[in-house]
Amino acid sequence: MIEMGGYGRALLVSSQTKGYGSGTGKRHEAVQEAFVRVQEEAARMAGLCRDTWSRQPRGGGELALLPLGEREPLVVDDFIRSLNSALDAHNATFAKEDHIRLKVAIHYGVAYPTAHGLAGQAVAEVSRMIDWNPLKDLLELKETANLILLLSDRVYTDVVTQGHTTYDPKEFVKVHVQEKEFSGDAWVWAPGENLHGLDILARPEPAPPVVSQQVINNLYGAVDARRAVFGVSGIRP
Repeated sequence: MIEMGGYGRALLVSSQTKGYGSGTGKRHEAVQEAFVRVQEEAARMAGLCRDTWSRQPRGGGELALLPLGEREPLVVDDFIRSLNSALDAHNATFAKEDHIRLKVAIHYGVAYPTAHGLAGQAVAEVSRMIDWNPLKDLLELKETANLILLLSDRVYTDVVTQGHTTYDPKEFVKVHVQEKEFSGDAWVWAPGENLHGLDILARPEPAPPVVSQQVINNLYGAVDARRAVFGVSGIRP
């Protein structure tokens, strides 16, 4: 485990429940309880021990820093698939409006525990990834999906494309995450869903450059401009 206040690189898993902010305080309690239960069940099924994770609660979700001994393929593959199964089992017993659905972001980089949570550049980056608005839009669009997974480019390249998981790399869609000060490529996936070709995942086209037009008249010698009208148009600031 990375020592408190130290320096280290680690795997980070950020999870957030859809629609947590709506409803009553009692509903918030129920969502939090269900969130913890499905996370623990998924970790157990994947052979992981959440007791060793440094977890920072975040309303209807959490940001978790995993110990160095936790194998990344187990987290990226087995844990996520088990989480989907645990959500399936939970949601089967509740009405649609009470379903628990998650967006999950996984990133690797500089991260370490402090006296007041977690610190490091990767912590800030995965927090921006989970807040990326198209993830919320995807959960709205894909109503039957229990979760939406977003992998940083580093995790996707090192774990998925190198054959360390049961995923087909072609199942993922490359996206560009632009959220506040963070900008970077990532890869999105949802169990049993085809996300290719969706407009909400398309990288926005850059705005065309502003073209300034100038009119320059070079006049030589004396000019009689009495009763003349001069006009200039097409100039942008």
